Amino acid sequence: MGKGKKPEGKTKTKKIPAENRVSKRSEKSQELTPEQTKKLSRELQARQTELEMENEKLLREGKVYNRILFDQSIIGLALARMDGQLVDVNEAYAKIIGRTVEETLKLTYWELTPKKYAEQEQLQLESLNSTGKYGPYEKEYIQKEGQLVPVRLQGQIIERGGEKFIWSSVEDITDRKRAELLLSTEKQVLEMIATENPLPEVLETIVLNIESLSPEMIASILLLDEEGTHVHYGAAPHLPFEYNRAIEGAPIGPSAGSCGTAAFRKEQVIVEDIATDPLWQEYRKLALPHGLRACWSTPIINTGGVVLGTFALYYKKPCKPSSFDFELIARTTNLAAIVIQRKRSEEELRRSENQFHSAFKNAAVGMSLNAPAGNFIKVNEALCRMLGYSSDELLNFTMEQITHPEDISISEQYVLRSLEQQEDIFHLIKRFIRKNGETIWAEISSSLIRNTKGEPLYFINLIVDITGRKQAEEKARINQLLFKKIFDLSPLASVVSKLPERIVLDVNPAFEKMFGYTREEIIGKSIMKFDLCANSSERVKLQEMVKNGDLNDCEFQFKTKSGATGYGIYFSTTLDQSIEKYVLVKIFDITERKRSEKSLINSEERLRLSTELANIAVWEYDFLINKMSRSENHDKLYGLDLQEEWKFETFLKATHPDDRDYSNEIIQKSAAVGGPDNYQFDFRVVYPDQSIHWLSVRGEIVERNSNGAGILARGCLFDITDRKKIENELKESEIKYRSFFENSMDAILLTEPDGNINSANPAAAKMLGRTEDEIIKIGRNGIVDLTDTRLPGLLSQRAAHGKVMGELNMLRKDGSRFPAELSSALFTDSSGKVRTSMIIRDITDRKKAEKDIFYSKQLFYEAFHSGPAGMTITRISDGKFIDVNESFLKMFEFSRDEVIGHTSVEVNMLTPEARAKLIEMQLKTGGLKNCELRTQSKSGKIINLLFSSRPLDLTGELCHITTLIDISERKYVEEELQKSKTELELLAKHLETAREQERRRISRELHDELGQALTAIKIDLKMALQSKDEKSKDQKLNDLLEITSQTIKEVQRISTQLRPSILDDLGLIPALEWYCSDFQKRTNINLQIDLEELALKDPQKNIAIFRVVQESFTNIARHSEAKNAWVKLNAVNGGLELIIRDDGIGFPEEKMTILGSLGLIGMRERLNHVNGKFEIRSEINKGTTVSVFVPIEE
Repeated sequence: MGKGKKPEGKTKTKKIPAENRVSKRSEKSQELTPEQTKKLSRELQARQTELEMENEKLLREGKVYNRILFDQSIIGLALARMDGQLVDVNEAYAKIIGRTVEETLKLTYWELTPKKYAEQEQLQLESLNSTGKYGPYEKEYIQKEGQLVPVRLQGQIIERGGEKFIWSSVEDITDRKRAELLLSTEKQVLEMIATENPLPEVLETIVLNIESLSPEMIASILLLDEEGTHVHYGAAPHLPFEYNRAIEGAPIGPSAGSCGTAAFRKEQVIVEDIATDPLWQEYRKLALPHGLRACWSTPIINTGGVVLGTFALYYKKPCKPSSFDFELIARTTNLAAIVIQRKRSEEELRRSENQFHSAFKNAAVGMSLNAPAGNFIKVNEALCRMLGYSSDELLNFTMEQITHPEDISISEQYVLRSLEQQEDIFHLIKRFIRKNGETIWAEISSSLIRNTKGEPLYFINLIVDITGRKQAEEKARINQLLFKKIFDLSPLASVVSKLPERIVLDVNPAFEKMFGYTREEIIGKSIMKFDLCANSSERVKLQEMVKNGDLNDCEFQFKTKSGATGYGIYFSTTLDQSIEKYVLVKIFDITERKRSEKSLINSEERLRLSTELANIAVWEYDFLINKMSRSENHDKLYGLDLQEEWKFETFLKATHPDDRDYSNEIIQKSAAVGGPDNYQFDFRVVYPDQSIHWLSVRGEIVERNSNGAGILARGCLFDITDRKKIENELKESEIKYRSFFENSMDAILLTEPDGNINSANPAAAKMLGRTEDEIIKIGRNGIVDLTDTRLPGLLSQRAAHGKVMGELNMLRKDGSRFPAELSSALFTDSSGKVRTSMIIRDITDRKKAEKDIFYSKQLFYEAFHSGPAGMTITRISDGKFIDVNESFLKMFEFSRDEVIGHTSVEVNMLTPEARAKLIEMQLKTGGLKNCELRTQSKSGKIINLLFSSRPLDLTGELCHITTLIDISERKYVEEELQKSKTELELLAKHLETAREQERRRISRELHDELGQALTAIKIDLKMALQSKDEKSKDQKLNDLLEITSQTIKEVQRISTQLRPSILDDLGLIPALEWYCSDFQKRTNINLQIDLEELALKDPQKNIAIFRVVQESFTNIARHSEAKNAWVKLNAVNGGLELIIRDDGIGFPEEKMTILGSLGLIGMRERLNHVNGKFEIRSEINKGTTVSVFVPIEE
């Protein structure tokens, strides 16, 4: 029912002070009847009780409100006795000192305060005693783990229950202190930079100040070397010495702990637990023995993006940074970057200045600094030596005063152009006058240095004495004239050309005669255009050789202007003239000589080609002079360049040490008296690169002395390394094959295409249950299941392609069959016969496993797709659904295509935040079991799930398989049960309170009404008995009858309020008519009733309906502000239907769920006991309707 004002006549009461009301009534008390006096006394007593109850309620509410403020305050609040014992604290206070409220109340102020504040605490007590308050002031508290926390506190003395207490408010000022320390650190560091303190001292200051923020924190700064590859100690005074020494010079990399990785990646690296993080795999054994468990490292990067080093925070327990830690790291890293960059810039500047001064002083050429006006500012020793002046003498001169008079104007032009900002760097050649009057030539390179405003400061001059060069140039000019005379008179054809285009500058008469070209035809053109080489390949070769340097005695075939050819010897010399290069070519005509030599060369060439093509060297050895003549390729077979001479010792030295004695013995035996004339042997030689080669030599003693000893031998030599290599490989291959054949786990058979078996390895014998001889005897048909239909196809495929691989059933000796995987290939042996190889592997276990896997997959498929619970498979990498079952699709109202390939966020099942949290929990725990989850279907219906998941490796891809059980109905029932339980508990409390109130009311009325009436009856009876006046006695008796009559009515009224007797005497309908009539009289609300004559046998149902009407009308009167109301009772569908409605202000629907609506709860519970139904509907300004249905018969 809607909340409204009380019925008219009961709310508009003139407010008169209680004492005035009592006084006025007292004045008229003599005029009141005894009944009126008693009634007024009862009213006053009731009003006084009501006021007391209201005061108690306000006091309780005030205490509750104050307690809420106390408990929820973000400022620490504490109440303590004067001896310091804490008696009450809020959560904020307990949090500041790192304890629970219960732990805190066992302590005193003094146990929380460090001893260093004893003097301050004494002043606090004096302030409390003298002024009643203290503070504000700052100090530190001792937290539970022993850490100190800075606080700001103030307080005062208050009294409670006659006892004095100290009331204190405490504020945690850790953040402010940290900020102050950071600002102080930055200021201190900047001052140290300004005063040029060494870098290690500045960095250590930063580290120590940062560490002072927390005793658990260990700070470190490492510096990166100039190459950017290794870290070095910067500052870490509280890291163990052994640890600092171990990481000194450590390389950076992708997995080099926190610091090395941060420097390598150029990004922050947070390692919460060194014991488990893979980045510390190589350095874990260094850190853990020192108790280091967490390390957060950030690269120190300058404004140019270059990593200068790292700043790290270590902790001795696993932990992760807070928001303040991130701010602290960022500010410290920026500060360190400024310090390191500044110090390095200063060092680089000092190094640059030192290098310049050193270069200036020690330069081998003259250097000077000159003012724009030309005055010498600074000169080096080389310039003093060059000009013959001392340093002091030159500093008194200008550049103009020592310049040759003829070169002064050109110098002034260069200087003026530079000062006018046309060019700051210039070069010129001019002459100087030395102190002894000599003139020298110098080449000057000058650079103008300006200040930041662009104003000229001084010239830096680099002065090189080129007097010698000038003299050489003059000498060269004279030599050129002499060269021209010699050039023209030379009998050799000569040509001078300019590189690189080979432009002809001059040719002599001998050139004109040899080639038939005139000077005019060839000068000014490239020599390459005249095609003087008859052979194009020789022309290219000559061009390359000329580019690579001078040529001497190079033969080539030339071609004249007329096309005739000849032979010449080509000589070339490169002439360097300053920056240009020239080539002088001289050609000696050898055409006639070449023709006479050609026949001899042809014969020798044929012999040479025949031996070289066969890779055979021929030789002749003279034993008497120990000297060998040999073909050109002989020495190459020993891996040597052509030797000046070849002696027997040369042969032995080139021979492998293990073959020397053996080779020497054969040769000496053949050369000895009576020895064989022919010999042959193979031996090894060692090339200069230490590689081993095999040679074969065949020799013959072609001449012996008179004693028969050999004095001349001839023979040939050829390389057999490849042959030896093949022979060795064949041996090794045979060994490897035999080892593989004998030790293979698979059966190996060597067979023939027709099925005959030549050999079988031990594995084949074991697999087939036969000996090798038995296998060879029975052949292929005895070991293969001839009924296997795959056999013909496999044989055909092998015949067509030379090899085959497949599966086939094989037979054991006991007749049992087993599946096998085999591969077979055709090959030709050394005799040219076609054979086959066959490798057989028993796959019985694999087939069984495949069958088990197939059944397992079938079972999984059936369980997955036919299960009543929703099931899904999702990829962990991207969260997309791979498969879902029908129960899932039905639960969430999707089709399969709408889900597969999408994530739960994309189909609006979960929010991104909820999905991220769910994934984090799955990855952290490795899977979830019976986790409650709230999601929604395609239509937006909220679904409560019981969510379980575990990881699943699906064909190499890591997935999650999830089970989803819809517990929405169960959750609804649980919520309804909880709601009902809460309502019942509240109703029980309400009923208990109502009973107590009813008892007090009845007691009060019995005392005030019936008690007084009975007392009056007793007094009047006594007076009537004692009266002797009949008239007076009659009057007393009449009064007694009146009082008795009133008493009876009062008893009837109280009884009716407890339970209307009319309900028991006449039934439900009359009772309702009586109550409605009485309600209309009391409230002035127009009431329309429509009650069908009904009779309910169950008295519980009668009283339930009556109480619902009674409670509904009470709500209408109290809250609805209605003018009209309707009540209707009639029989409907085997039951009784009651409808009560009004035209009041109504109330919103959500207000019906407020637990405080105990009247509604009471009505619903009464009807539940008689199996009735209750419904209430209401709208703002449209009234309220209560509907009740109670079955007539059960």
